[in-house]
Amino acid sequence: MTSARDRGPFDSEGPTGMSDGGGRFSRFFGRVFENPDNPLGWSLKLFTASGIAVRIHLFTIVFVIAQLLWSIPRGHSGVGFMAISMACLLVLVILHEFGHCFACRFVGGSADRIVMLPIGGLALCRPPERWRAHLITTAGGPMVHVLILPMTCALLWFAGLGSVVLFNPFAPSLALSHPAFHSSGAVLLWLKIALWWTHYVNIVLLAFNVLIPAYPMDGGRLLQAALWSRMGREAATEITIYVGFAAAGALGVIGIAANESILVIISAFALWTCWVERRRLRGVGELGSEEFALGSALGPADDLEDPWTIRRRAKARRAAAMEQRELDRILEKIAASGMGSLTPTETRTLKRVTKKKQREDGGGA
Repeated sequence: MTSARDRGPFDSEGPTGMSDGGGRFSRFFGRVFENPDNPLGWSLKLFTASGIAVRIHLFTIVFVIAQLLWSIPRGHSGVGFMAISMACLLVLVILHEFGHCFACRFVGGSADRIVMLPIGGLALCRPPERWRAHLITTAGGPMVHVLILPMTCALLWFAGLGSVVLFNPFAPSLALSHPAFHSSGAVLLWLKIALWWTHYVNIVLLAFNVLIPAYPMDGGRLLQAALWSRMGREAATEITIYVGFAAAGALGVIGIAANESILVIISAFALWTCWVERRRLRGVGELGSEEFALGSALGPADDLEDPWTIRRRAKARRAAAMEQRELDRILEKIAASGMGSLTPTETRTLKRVTKKKQREDGGGA
């Protein structure tokens, strides 16, 4: 039977101590959303490919539905166009994350999970602890866009849209107003729009990932790996953090000046992620963790763990270290003066720690 601390928020027990319907609901909720105790971890499984499970966060589903509803009123882009936009974004982000995963496996690491978030995606990768392995793993995502780019350019050219291969990234609607889009039937029109929008989103994702040297964008990871090869991991991480703070701040200023809320949101996530990395570097978290998450251009990327989870883990490690020191002291006292010299508190501590270690050694039996 689980203790009260182990039960989830949807578990409850009746007077007899037997789990009621709340417990069954909690187990069902846990199977569907995987992490019922933490809303940051609520996600649904989409599919599995090459041993990589792809999941979509519940908030991402809400975000997509909200975007579709927002596009319905007159004067907005239209639900059809918004549906194409969301589909292109999700597909390209998934491909980006698969690029990270396959690159990680190529260098001898492992990667088995992708999570789609409201403004991007994360690939959980475990590359070898070498700068070159981290560099290749990070570069795998942007390389997907590099490979897609000539294909979309060629398709646009054959579709008679060669003149819109180059466009103003801050005003994509100008390209969509080109006469070539409106000189065909409805079905062909939508296919052309989907093709061009894939081309546009692909370039935007590539630019954001490579050109912004801040976590969680790949530009921050690439900078860290490049510096790591010259000055070691910790120094490289610290420099990347402060470069990231500056880049994220500049992006926020640009977003405010241009009245682009998405840039302000990305800036906020970048600042938050750099702050998390700084805490890890200062010893609150684990700088050398064997697992980290690589995000797409718009994803908060370093880890699925929020700062409070990192803090709890650090607190648990400190408590375990203090417990071990206390046990060592008690054992030294027994060796010097015998069991009879222990105080009642020391005796209880010895019994508790001994039972705990026995359970751990026995696999929790």
